Amino acid sequence: MKCPVCQAEVNPTLVYCSSCGVPMEVDAVDLLEDDQRKREETRILQSVRDAKELLVTALFTLAATIFVRVIFLDRRTYDEMPAFRVPYAVIEDAGLDPPIAMSLDPAPIPLPEDE
Repeated sequence: MKCPVCQAEVNPTLVYCSSCGVPMEVDAVDLLEDDQRKREETRILQSVRDAKELLVTALFTLAATIFVRVIFLDRRTYDEMPAFRVPYAVIEDAGLDPPIAMSLDPAPIPLPEDE
């Protein structure tokens, strides 16, 4: 609500203008408009706060996902073949190109003795 003399913005619940001191006419319509304007401002501010919270949550989730992927997941350091798994370093030392199979000496599998 504006003061009729100084045109300053005045709270419609005041009896006198806070700038010039002129008596104000209290109008129910002005009170309702001021209340509606305050509710709209409050709704807009709450929407902005909610959007900021959602953005922060999304960024935290993205950072946590990247952290887990980089730190905790095992990097692929093996050349996987259907029959065996050999570290890349062994293949490079032998001078082989994957997926050529390496000749391995068969190792006996220890079995429990029958009594």
